[in-house]
Amino acid sequence: MDDSVRWSVKVSAGTDEAVRTYLGRRRRSARALSRLVEEAAAKSEERRRNRALFARYTSADDIDKARQHALEENRKMVSEIESRIAGIKKRQIQNTKELEFYTGKNKPPARLEHDIQNAEIDLKAQQEQLEAKKKEVDVINAKYDEDKRRFLELTAKK
Repeated sequence: MDDSVRWSVKVSAGTDEAVRTYLGRRRRSARALSRLVEEAAAKSEERRRNRALFARYTSADDIDKARQHALEENRKMVSEIESRIAGIKKRQIQNTKELEFYTGKNKPPARLEHDIQNAEIDLKAQQEQLEAKKKEVDVINAKYDEDKRRFLELTAKK
């Protein structure tokens, strides 16, 4: 038998099929076969993503509307978190005033100490959540910028 081997690879993803044939030496054929399989899988994934893009959006305006909707949802969440933070700070002020009553020999009740600790923990958690939501704006914009770029690129090819 000679050093050539014939490889045929069939990669199936839904209705997409890619059939590749490669002739080459045995020691190179495994790498080439692997590369061909990866290329076929990447092309199949790209076609799937493009179909999903066209299924979701019919125009560039649809992408802009979806972006505005996502940003508005983010703004609502930021507003809710900010109101929770304001409520926690108000609770902290009340706790501080109540704590002033227990100065000197009077020891504050365990409930008050517990409320003060919980308020601090809640405030920190809400502030972290607020920071995350504010950073999410950049992620949302990047996602829709990429979708719009791909959509315009694909519609220009047609």
